[in-house]
Amino acid sequence: MLATVTGTSCTIKGLKNTTQSQEPFYVIPVRQSATYSAYVTNPYMWDVEEINGYDIKLTPKQMNPPTVSALYTAINICDFSTQHVPYSDDVQFEVLNAKGKKVYSGISSSPSISGTHGSEFYSIRVRALSKLGNGVTRYGAWSGKRYFGYNLDLSAKKVSKKKAIKANWKKFKGAGDYVVSISTSEKGGFKKVKITKKTTLKIKKYGKKKLKKKKAYYVKVVARKKLGKKVAATASTTYKVQ
Repeated sequence: MLATVTGTSCTIKGLKNTTQSQEPFYVIPVRQSATYSAYVTNPYMWDVEEINGYDIKLTPKQMNPPTVSALYTAINICDFSTQHVPYSDDVQFEVLNAKGKKVYSGISSSPSISGTHGSEFYSIRVRALSKLGNGVTRYGAWSGKRYFGYNLDLSAKKVSKKKAIKANWKKFKGAGDYVVSISTSEKGGFKKVKITKKTTLKIKKYGKKKLKKKKAYYVKVVARKKLGKKVAATASTTYKVQ
């Protein structure tokens, strides 16, 4: 028994906000006197609908920062994914620029969000919301921010008559520096060449080995920006040089 009341309403306290109760709640009429107590033994005999524990909406817990799930650079779209939390009906999200100004926001019934923001640094944060009915909405706490950037414009070519590669890229808005790496495979094995503030770099070695004229290489560049104690980095842009 959770509570005894003499009226026609009851407030149940002490429900945990971490898991949903699987037990239904019932109302049982009771009549008592000094020598007698009568009550309905079978709750189904009482003409009051049960309240299922799954239907009790509590405040959603704080979500983790979203992660980048997919990039469609040709159409300038970046998809984000979040995890499901109990009591969540929808996900509210906000995209902010590097100065903290909100530039895009919305509510999604799916944990996948698309935004058309490329070629500069942004941050995104999310929070779950629970719709209680009668126009009442309960919000969870905002997640931490996830910083991101994409669509860095990169090109590279071999320098004629020299065993070297010259890489060029457009300046990425807000970038503090660029991390340049090289590999002989698009799928991995990248070795850092240099961290530079410039938008061009001549590459002469793959690790400790000199470049070969007839060998194909993959150049990768990541733009970075320091934001307080965190470092925002773009999704890597890779270019094949043959």
